[in-house]
Amino acid sequence: MISQPRDHYPLNLIGLGLSHLVSRLTDKPLVWGTPILTMIEPTDRCNLHCPLCHVGSGKLKRLPRNLSLEEFKIILSRLPDTVRVLQLWNQGEPFMNPHFLDMVQMASDRGYHTITSTNAHFLDRNGAAQALVDAGLGELVVSLDDIDSDSYSAVRSGGDLPTVLRGMHAIAAAKSEKGSKSPVITAQCLLLKQVEDHLDHVQQVAIDNGADRVVWKTAQVGSVEEARETLPENQNLWRYRIIDGELRTKRRWEGCLRTWFSTVILCDGSVVPCCFDKDGEYVMGSLLTQSFAEIWHGDPYRKFRKQTMRRRAFPICHNCTEGLSKLYVKVR
Repeated sequence: MISQPRDHYPLNLIGLGLSHLVSRLTDKPLVWGTPILTMIEPTDRCNLHCPLCHVGSGKLKRLPRNLSLEEFKIILSRLPDTVRVLQLWNQGEPFMNPHFLDMVQMASDRGYHTITSTNAHFLDRNGAAQALVDAGLGELVVSLDDIDSDSYSAVRSGGDLPTVLRGMHAIAAAKSEKGSKSPVITAQCLLLKQVEDHLDHVQQVAIDNGADRVVWKTAQVGSVEEARETLPENQNLWRYRIIDGELRTKRRWEGCLRTWFSTVILCDGSVVPCCFDKDGEYVMGSLLTQSFAEIWHGDPYRKFRKQTMRRRAFPICHNCTEGLSKLYVKVR
């Protein structure tokens, strides 16, 4: 394994935190350090048509594209050595990129902790489970929203629940065969009205099929009507309040830390401030043609940081998970 030099990681982390604090006090967007987490999008294509998803519902404005392996190599070579975690997903299903497993292997070989999120429809095909374990993936997040086939298909349109469960089981079996603790299999379940009365059952089925842990995530919706139609009756399981007829997120703070501690790279190499810029409307630069320092300290990033230090300044910020008090909920 080729590990990157990261001895200065603690100082970098302190520098980021201090610069964010000083920025808020002086109203100047200072940044002393480089990100510790980077999300790289392998593809913006998906095999499903989930109604609550920007891609699945057909709302994504970007054209379908796969990040090439050569482009991925360029991006890795230009990341700062402070990056510890690579999240290999964003919009789309990562396994739709034919080079995805190679990307995981390449990132693991460079010492990154790698995480991906999947609908799990490709895990039991052509030895993918064994290959993923061999590639050194750190964590696998599997979207598992119900264990009733009809209800599952309503949320994951075009999906097949038995295929998902077989995929999870295949990863668990591959880990056992190799004697590996990774990837950690996280079953991620959306808190929707349809599962409210059988949360324990969903959790047990996930564990029985290989999940190391189960997390319950509050669902994102776009309107009061959608909230009342799809979210649980128990509003403690919502990430929203309804105030004056409008959805308001339950937040601990209004400012944004993400543009100091993380960054997102879309499948065309564009750098955007966070994963809520789903359509790539706020491009800071391209890591395929520019250095990371040029982008990170560039004028677009500086202006974006200044405008989001204290408030939700852009449309993409209004439904963002930054500072949420109800992102993940312990249901039992």
